[in-house]
Amino acid sequence: MALAARFDGKRNRPRESDIAAYASHLPQDAGTILIAGTGRGHVVIELIRLGYQVHGLETTPEAFEHARHALRDARLEAPVFRQELDAINLAFRYAGAVIDAGLSQCIGRHALGIALQRIGAHLVEPGIVLLALEVPHDAEHPPGAPVVEIDRVKLDDGSIVTRRRERTVRSDAHRLDVVERYELRTGRAVTQREDARTTIEWYDENEALELVRAAGFDAPRIDALASDGETRRYAVVASLRGAAEP
Repeated sequence: MALAARFDGKRNRPRESDIAAYASHLPQDAGTILIAGTGRGHVVIELIRLGYQVHGLETTPEAFEHARHALRDARLEAPVFRQELDAINLAFRYAGAVIDAGLSQCIGRHALGIALQRIGAHLVEPGIVLLALEVPHDAEHPPGAPVVEIDRVKLDDGSIVTRRRERTVRSDAHRLDVVERYELRTGRAVTQREDARTTIEWYDENEALELVRAAGFDAPRIDALASDGETRRYAVVASLRGAAEP
C-alpha cells in the first residue's frame, strides 16, 4: 500500500508526550529496545536521539522501507526487521519492547496474545513491555450507520493524496471494520488508486491488563497517554515474569 504509506508518513508523527512516556518506562542502560510498529521510523529516531539503542520491527514492505528511509534521511542507523508480530523470531534479546497501537490492534485478539508471548521470549532483565492501545470515541457512542471521512495531504512534489475512509462500528465485538480508498492526484488527473480493508480491535483497560498478564508478564499497570479529544489512549506497562523490577 504505497499510497497509504505516503499518506500516513505525512500525517502520523509521534507525540512528544508519547516519547516522554515511553522513555519514563524503558531502561536506557540495560540493553537494546525493540520498537514493534515504528511509526514510519519516527519513534525509533526520537528514542535514538534520547540516547537509546533501538531496533525496529515492521510487518509490511511499505512501512519497512519508509522506516529505513526515515532513518537514512535523519542520518541515523538502526536495524529494522520485517516480520509478522505473532511469528517474531529474531537473533537478538532486548531489555524492553514497545508495541504500537497501529500494529497491535490490527492482528486480532488471539494473534496479539501470541505476539506478546513471542515478544516475551526475546526479552531479558528487566524485561519491560509497553503495549500502546487506543479506544475510539465510537466505542462510547457507536453511530447507527457507517461513518465516512475524507482527508487530504499534499506531498512534497505538489501532488495530493486523498483518503476516503468508511468505518463501521461493531461495539458488541469491540471492533471497527474500515474500508479505505486512496487516490493520488497530479493536477486534476487521478494517477494512482489503492483500496484497503482493515479490522481494528479495541480493548478496555481490564481486557488489556488480563491479556498482558496471560502472556507471562507481571504487575501490568495502566499509564494514560495524551488523547486527541476523540480517542482514549493508554499504555499497559509490565515486566517479564521472573525479571527484576527496573
